[in-house]
Amino acid sequence: MKPDIAIISNIYESRLDMYRVFSVLLVLTGFSLMFFSPLHSQAQDQIQVAVVYNQSGQQGELSYLVPSIRPLLNGRLSADPMISVTETNMSSEVVAQLRSDLDSSPAAMVAKLAVEWLLEVMITEKSQGLTISVQLYSKNSKTSVPEPIITHIIAANKFLPSIGMIVDETVSIVSGSQQTESADVEPQGSDLADDGMSAFRTPHPERDYKKGLYGGAGLLDDDNNEQFTSRGVRKSPAIPLEIETMVLADLDGDGGNEVIAASRSKIRAYKFADMKFQQIASYDFPPNIKIHSMHAAKLAGDDQVRIYVSANRGRFPHSAILDWDGTGDLNILKERINWYIRPVFWPGKGMILAGQKDSPNISDDFLQPGVFELNGNPVKGSLKRGMKLLLPEKTNLFDFVVDDFNGDGTYETVTLDDRELLNLYNETLDLIWVSSASYGGSKRFFGPSIEDAEADGPEGYSEKISSRRTLVFIPGRLDAKDITGDGIPEIVVSTHGNNASRFLANTRVYDGGSVACLTWRQGGLIELWRTSRLEGYVADYGFDTVGEALPEEENAVLNRLFVAQVPAASLLEKILPGGVKSRILAYEIKSKQP
Repeated sequence: MKPDIAIISNIYESRLDMYRVFSVLLVLTGFSLMFFSPLHSQAQDQIQVAVVYNQSGQQGELSYLVPSIRPLLNGRLSADPMISVTETNMSSEVVAQLRSDLDSSPAAMVAKLAVEWLLEVMITEKSQGLTISVQLYSKNSKTSVPEPIITHIIAANKFLPSIGMIVDETVSIVSGSQQTESADVEPQGSDLADDGMSAFRTPHPERDYKKGLYGGAGLLDDDNNEQFTSRGVRKSPAIPLEIETMVLADLDGDGGNEVIAASRSKIRAYKFADMKFQQIASYDFPPNIKIHSMHAAKLAGDDQVRIYVSANRGRFPHSAILDWDGTGDLNILKERINWYIRPVFWPGKGMILAGQKDSPNISDDFLQPGVFELNGNPVKGSLKRGMKLLLPEKTNLFDFVVDDFNGDGTYETVTLDDRELLNLYNETLDLIWVSSASYGGSKRFFGPSIEDAEADGPEGYSEKISSRRTLVFIPGRLDAKDITGDGIPEIVVSTHGNNASRFLANTRVYDGGSVACLTWRQGGLIELWRTSRLEGYVADYGFDTVGEALPEEENAVLNRLFVAQVPAASLLEKILPGGVKSRILAYEIKSKQP
């Protein structure tokens, strides 16, 4: 036995030596490119570029490559005669402040650094891979939205070519911006500003594709942008609730969807008719119940749509199921469910009820790994743990959606990670695409707040444990809907932009957001449209696929997108009971169906 162990140990050590040598060679290559770059690299006509690095994720099989990324990227960028690179060695606190400044005014921040471009290089380690993303900020930006991200999923045997492609794409954008900048700005007062899409802003993915920014995603022709037209926006009166979550459902079976919104412990149902919101039903939980997510579905074998409320009481799950018969208030069918719950579509099964358990261990952040199918009648009997759903590692209950997004007969999985990036996996769970922008940020999380943890008494956490606790945030709603009418679902998701608070452990602060629709194009997802930016916080949304045919236009359908907005509140409003209010907005969208 010992000789075998020795042989294995020698093989392992030899591989480690090989990786170390490979890393050293890569580092030396990077330094050689920096030190032996052309003498005219400091010429006055060079483009001044600052680079800041950010690393996250877990150690994986390609972690040995990470130390080589910084010198290689800096070296290859410096080797370009048009680029002058300044690497910014900043503390984590300074980098966090920088991100906050970039979110509010990127052009001013870049100008403050006395450069023309700032590159934020994000290195994300995963157990079976590595992703490098480069966010570009220009001092000439005309809006607060940064240039798109260059994203590459790295394979060990294509590491150096991938670095080369990232550098080439970065140089192409930076050096080409001076020629294309004026062409990308719409003239004020032109007809383009009133084209029927004033409530929407399409981020021109076709322009990014031509620049190579989508890494395999396809081209969305300008003609397709005419497929969607905004017919206006209707706003509800101020609602005396701070909405946490919202869902659409035809609860009474009349063919039209109701709008159901929930605060921390109160649920209100509305009808939207004649361009007005009318409250029709309600239900109040005890104040020690905290709702963090709400969904509606007709599960396989059920005869009606029900509301599934995922909630906690202190540190324990305390979920519930409700319905409505069209009269009176909402009915509680089942409560005190000791699972966090969510109805999901699952291939081969249809709509199932999925669940995730709490954990007593701080090492799990008090949330047990794994999402399971829940078997049994959730109303008449107890729920039992069934099969574990096959999902990417570290995927929680509300992080994913599964469907056939490209119409090839196989099922893909889309997840939102803890950095608010969309990840796309094929049917064998190989990561094939990572989003350019941030999506799905929310203020919701599992369990009690840090402040309330002790107030919950024996159901809460001790002061010692609470001080060490890391909140597990629940992303904004991730939904699969057939928006274009071709039978293939699109992704609808909220977005709050590249908000700096997503890098903080227990804090989420948002000052504006939107809802976006993404569709599959040649191996990735690109945006079809997004709503204009709403001030405050976009708590949730619901896309009503029950469309109205428009007789005046052939193949035209009118749908509605409902958005729950929580406007910014003053400190006094936050303190006073009922001081924070919300609104529900109804976007009317005309779409041309195939």
